[in-house]
Amino acid sequence: MTMEDIRNVTFERVGRHGYQADEVDVFLKEVMDYIRQLQKDLEDSQQKMKVLAAKVEEYRNDEESIREALLGAQKLGKSVVAEANAKAEQIATKATQEAEAALS
Repeated sequence: MTMEDIRNVTFERVGRHGYQADEVDVFLKEVMDYIRQLQKDLEDSQQKMKVLAAKVEEYRNDEESIREALLGAQKLGKSVVAEANAKAEQIATKATQEAEAALS
């Protein structure tokens, strides 16, 4: 049922000023049924939207946790590399010193 259907409905006139009550009642029932279905569809859509909004929020929280874990892993990786480079530098320096001492 569309707004056009409602706007264009015609009822048989009874006398000069009235309409056939049965026709009006049938039409009103159709309108009520249609509106009832629209309300149900709206409620269903709103419920689905709430569920989806909750999922989006959950995914955002997961994304933030993943981002924090990734940043932590990157910092740890940089720290490990820096520590390894420092240790390698120490080993190289010690080896050079020992080689020079052995040659002297």
